[in-house]
Amino acid sequence: MELRQLEYFMAVSELKSFTKAAEKFYVSQPAVTNAISSLEKELSTRLFVRSNRHFSLTTEGEVFYNYIKLVFKDVNVALSQLDHVKNKKKNILKLAICSCMSERVILPAYTVFSRKYPDARIIVTECTSRNALHLLESDGVEAAILIDAKDSNYAHRKTLLSAPSQIIFSNYFSKYNLKNLRSRLRNDMPVFLCDDSATAQEAIVKELDIPEDNIMGRISNLKTLERLLESEKAAAVVPGFLKMNLPECKRDTAASSVICELNLYWRKNHDLSELCSQFAAFLTEILNEQELHNGF
Repeated sequence: MELRQLEYFMAVSELKSFTKAAEKFYVSQPAVTNAISSLEKELSTRLFVRSNRHFSLTTEGEVFYNYIKLVFKDVNVALSQLDHVKNKKKNILKLAICSCMSERVILPAYTVFSRKYPDARIIVTECTSRNALHLLESDGVEAAILIDAKDSNYAHRKTLLSAPSQIIFSNYFSKYNLKNLRSRLRNDMPVFLCDDSATAQEAIVKELDIPEDNIMGRISNLKTLERLLESEKAAAVVPGFLKMNLPECKRDTAASSVICELNLYWRKNHDLSELCSQFAAFLTEILNEQELHNGF
């Protein structure tokens, strides 16, 4: 019995097609058919009931499928753990970061860290929080640094930095007083949110009674958000630690009591590598120092 035979069997069972299974593995349909026939011969049992128009798993085939599915799950976990160990030895960290925090917050710290630890290699994937959590779930990365992403059953969370939320109003509203602007938030003012999975921002929208119809979108790219606030009559809800080059825009940090967090996430069945723990500690130190001396 070969692993390839089992892969073909799983693909045929799940795709319900010998043709699609063959396409998945870039082989001919007869190659898949012959592999399944050899597997049935070796097991001395039929796995599929075939007819001209369709086929299905036999009772024996269903039992075999359920157990082989568990085998492949264990194989994938083993391969993931093996990759994890190899990366540890190579001093490699695969890290996902939310786009809005990358350019002005995390990457500058990463540059300093790389100079201090030249043998360390950090492979960064910049994406939305939702995609970062998908990568974490599928073992595409060891850890993710995100803003207030939704809690997960498969990930641990450690807070690196926290700050009050703030509302930034576009240049058009620079002469308005904050009381008037807060009132407009509950009426007709378009509002943009930062990133796609920040729970704190959802809490702010609820606390400030901002109508859902006023939410124009969730912007992951910081420069895009800045251009919108420079050109549109709108507001944006962002974490207080988010660096934005909008000196003329009015900021309201007292409109909400909601605290935003920058969190580190990693898989529950994995221990953080020494490199990841080291980078997280370094990043926390840099961010707290910047907040203390320079502000965000």
